[in-house]
Amino acid sequence: MEIREIAVNHYGPLRDVRYAPRPGLTVFYGPNESGKTLLLDSILKLMLGNRIRDFTGIDRVPDSPQGRIAMVIEGREHILDGTTRLDQLTELDGNYLRNIFVIRNKDLTMAGQSGFLRRVSDQLTGMESQRLLDLKDI
Repeated sequence: MEIREIAVNHYGPLRDVRYAPRPGLTVFYGPNESGKTLLLDSILKLMLGNRIRDFTGIDRVPDSPQGRIAMVIEGREHILDGTTRLDQLTELDGNYLRNIFVIRNKDLTMAGQSGFLRRVSDQLTGMESQRLLDLKDI
């Protein structure tokens, strides 16, 4: 799964935002009130559409964003615009997306974290996680 383009035409004060992520980790940073969280909110709403209710406190702007997310999933390109949703194209639900796309301090201390992260890793990579060895076991 790969995001090829993020395009937000209109969402609150955001206008004509275009971004083509490169492979690897992407970090949005900037001063307070520069639009980082609003951009993430619009991405999630475009990917999840009406399933956004799985996220609390995301309605900074009452309207739906106008735009699209171009993604390649299993070799095919898909356009997610709020009506076509990521959960319709994959087996990932909002609970997985909460921890993949938005990581906040409170998410880092969730109960059962290692098991959850192992299952997410297995689903994303298609591989079973390798057992981590404790140094005292060697």
